[in-house]
Amino acid sequence: MHRPIDLVLLTGFLGAGKTTLLNQVLDAAASSERRVGILMNEFGTIGVDGALVHSSPDLAVFEVSDGSIFCTCKSASFVTGLRMFARMPEAKRPERLIVEASGMSDPSGLTRLLRENRLAGDYNVVKVVCLVDTNRFAKIVGTLPAVTRQLEAADLVILNKADLATDEQIAEAEAAARAANPSVRCVRASHGKVPPSELWDGGSRDLAGDLVSCTVPEARPAALHLDGSQPEGPARTSVERFLSQALPLTYRIKGWLKVDGAWFFVSDNSGRTEWVEQSPPAGARPGLVVICAPEHAGEVADLWRLRVLEMEE
Repeated sequence: MHRPIDLVLLTGFLGAGKTTLLNQVLDAAASSERRVGILMNEFGTIGVDGALVHSSPDLAVFEVSDGSIFCTCKSASFVTGLRMFARMPEAKRPERLIVEASGMSDPSGLTRLLRENRLAGDYNVVKVVCLVDTNRFAKIVGTLPAVTRQLEAADLVILNKADLATDEQIAEAEAAARAANPSVRCVRASHGKVPPSELWDGGSRDLAGDLVSCTVPEARPAALHLDGSQPEGPARTSVERFLSQALPLTYRIKGWLKVDGAWFFVSDNSGRTEWVEQSPPAGARPGLVVICAPEHAGEVADLWRLRVLEMEE
């Protein structure tokens, strides 16, 4: 009889820094020689975060893209991943599993999903952690229902990027978290750094809510893939012009893009854009993934065409 796998559910709105936190956890696990598995979920059709995770020969990763793993339309893929980890040979079976949910996920039905798919005996849900971007959290917390659901389900809220926030922004973010979940524990962090015990110390959680659909207009934002078609890529000045106008209209922008002949990983961070010179890993699809409200999708696509594609013709 297998010992249940300890499961930590990591939630957080788009751009909160979940992948950075995840890599911190994996580095700590490597030094402790604990086997850890990762189940990653991205809302867009193109997976980016999986390529950013620190890999090792012993790390098992399962990815689900194009929707929320807690949505009725994607739960079957989520169950497939959970069964894969649970049925691994003893020597490779993880002792711990981190489920990094999409920023659009409503996690309130996790344990119900485990029971209905006969997986409750394979997993012990230890803790639900919600990561937030402290700088902009107070402004977006009321934007989509899933954000509030993540807070309501959380045992721990990590106020990430606190080094970039003012005292007022930190206080506002904590107040917004406690308004949704008065008993939740809040801790501050920078670059996703928290003691491993903050994630793994806990009991057993019961999240028996309903699975919902993320395909309804009020729950599902638009996911765009923007690609520069030129062999050497567009000019960086053109891309920066697009980003300056598109950022206020979007929830998240990230991906690999070739500009002026060089590859970069481009990512928005608390309203700013970061450029890291880096080629896309094997299997990663180049281009920018943009998540935005449906009413802004056409405007964002037009901006890319006008500011980047047509500027290069």
